[in-house]
Amino acid sequence: MKIKLFFFGIIAALGAMIVELVLKNILSSEISLANNFFTIITPSLVLFALVEEIFKFVVINKTVLLLKKPAEAFFRALLIGLGFSLTEIYLAFAGIFFRQSNYLLAILGILIIHISTSLLFGYFSFKKSPLSKTTFAAILIFATLLHLLYNIFIIYNLSPTIILIYLFVLSSLSFSIFYRIIKAKNVP
Repeated sequence: MKIKLFFFGIIAALGAMIVELVLKNILSSEISLANNFFTIITPSLVLFALVEEIFKFVVINKTVLLLKKPAEAFFRALLIGLGFSLTEIYLAFAGIFFRQSNYLLAILGILIIHISTSLLFGYFSFKKSPLSKTTFAAILIFATLLHLLYNIFIIYNLSPTIILIYLFVLSSLSFSIFYRIIKAKNVP
C-alpha cells in the first residue's frame, strides 16, 4: 500500500502538469508565458499553484477519508507529497517548467512546499472528515498562498537565508501539528 501512495503522488503531479500545459496553451498570447512565468507574478502563476494544490488535495482527501489513526493519515499524506514533489523535481531538472541556478535550494524548496501542503491536507482531511465545501476552499486557498509565497521568494530572488527560514518554519509547523495530534491520541 505504501508504494501505491507514492505513485498516487506521481499521478497527481502528472495530472496537474497536463492541466497546466493545457492552460498554458489556452492562456498563451503573443508574449510568451515561458519568458515571464518565473520573472513576475502573473495570474498564470497563481492559477498553476492552485491547480497543483487541487490535485494534491483531492488525492489526499480520498486516501485519508475514514481512517481511524492519525499516524496513518500523516504517512499517507507524506508519501503522496513525496511522490508529487519528486515528480516536480524531475520535471524541473528536465527543463520542462523552469531553470534555477541554485539547484539544492530548488530541490529543498519543492520538497518542503509539497510535503508541507500535503501534510496540511492530510491533517484537515483526517480531522474534519468529511470536509465541507467551505473548509475545503479555505484550506485550498491557504495552501495555495503558502505555495505562492515560496514562488514569490524565488521570483524576486530573496536571499537564500530568508527562503531557508521560511522553509524551516513551514516544515516545522507541518510536522509539529501532526506530532501533537498523534501524541494526543496515544498512537505509536
